[in-house]
Amino acid sequence: MTKNKKLNYSLVFTVIPIISNLIAVSASFGLNDLIFVEAERARFMGFLKIVPWAMWLINIFPFSVAAIAVLYYLLPLIKELKYFENGKILSERAASRLLNAPLIISLIGMGGWVIGNTIAVSLQIYYIQNVTLRGMSITIANTLSLGGIAFVFTYYTLDYINRKEFIVRYIKEFQISKIQGVFKPSIELRFFIFFFSVTVLPILILTLMLSRASLAGIGIIPMPLLIAPLIMVCVGSILSWLLARAFDKPLVEMKTAVKEIQDGNFDIKLAVTTTDELGLLGEGISQMAVSLREKEFIKETFGKVVDPAVRDHLLSGNVKLGGEIRTATILFCDLRGFTALSEQLAPDQIVEMLNTHFETMSKCIEEEGGLINKFIGDAIMAIYNVPVPRSNHAERAYTSARRMLESLEIMNVGFKEKGLPELKIGIGLHTGEVLAGNIGSSSRLEYTVIGDTVNVASRIESLCKETKRSLLLSEATKAQLPANTPLDSLGAFQLKGREEMIQIFGG
Repeated sequence: MTKNKKLNYSLVFTVIPIISNLIAVSASFGLNDLIFVEAERARFMGFLKIVPWAMWLINIFPFSVAAIAVLYYLLPLIKELKYFENGKILSERAASRLLNAPLIISLIGMGGWVIGNTIAVSLQIYYIQNVTLRGMSITIANTLSLGGIAFVFTYYTLDYINRKEFIVRYIKEFQISKIQGVFKPSIELRFFIFFFSVTVLPILILTLMLSRASLAGIGIIPMPLLIAPLIMVCVGSILSWLLARAFDKPLVEMKTAVKEIQDGNFDIKLAVTTTDELGLLGEGISQMAVSLREKEFIKETFGKVVDPAVRDHLLSGNVKLGGEIRTATILFCDLRGFTALSEQLAPDQIVEMLNTHFETMSKCIEEEGGLINKFIGDAIMAIYNVPVPRSNHAERAYTSARRMLESLEIMNVGFKEKGLPELKIGIGLHTGEVLAGNIGSSSRLEYTVIGDTVNVASRIESLCKETKRSLLLSEATKAQLPANTPLDSLGAFQLKGREEMIQIFGG
């Protein structure tokens, strides 16, 4: 971003208000001749002879106050924009000032006209004793009309430039709805500003002109000339409010619906009552909620069939066949003598015991960051450090195994109270390289790990029967554990299918 572009912000937000006020001042020269009768103009000129410095105070002072207020408002933002090129994002305070700038600067400009009008009326009342009520009313209405012209021109011009240029340039990294201190004008307010611009201002100016013509021609202002514009403004206000409500109500409902969707509630249905773009948008949001609800159901169901970590890994786009070499710790857990036990139990008891066992063991594994890769009959295969990298994965696996044994004791107490037999398990741990990835065909695949490390872990678990131990681990896993981990060396064993001996430790 160039320095000139940064300067453009300062120039736009200071020059546009100046131009707007100059337009209003220029309009005042012609407007004064059209709304003030000669006697009122003569009285005002006499006032200026008595107080020659009044024009400077009425015009220069309010303009200076407004200009200082605008610079005070913009200065913190302009300072931060100097560092924007160096990669520093705006603070939330600066971002809110940028978003509020059109409305705040327009109101400051309008405030200058109000200050000037207040000074003018106060000085005339103080220095001129026979000030007429109509003269003061016309002065106030005239000033507010000119201030309104300046406000409308400033607001719409700055708002357009701000949205088109500066917001997308400077705060594109922000989530605008989350920025604190930002004015959020409602649809009713925006319609009112528009109604004020295209209806109230023209009616007010036209009424002032017609009143002057009637006063100069017949000496009085007919009552219908004052009542008719008031009725027009009231009717227009009601119609504008009704139109604003027609837009605001469905938009508020859509905003609420979107917030519900963001919070994970997809059970929404918007009432569509129009055939315009708002109706089509509401219908689209309802259909989107249905689609998201279906996708969320599929995602949750998918997460029950496979581990949520695998689900998220696949849904992020990793669905190609193949894999990568990773170092991982493999845990195998198998029930001891469950086949013989199942012959003594009813099918519903077998299912109850298996579900309780798997639920309890799974919790111990998942809370330590392990991935339950599959259930093989009454056995569990879990992986640590795949697919999500985990620090000290061997220690996590060992902690899981110890927790599984502790949970088994508590679980067996519950079984005993129900008159069910106790369960016994064997756990084997081994650490080494595996091939982790998607295995299968292009139409059906499974995320898993393969390699000698998996086989060794399975064989170590099988040694639990021979050694009468519940937890065994390899020397490779022991090397990854803290030195003070209480382990027993059981010596070297030759595992099935392997020639070399492997050191086994009991946990």
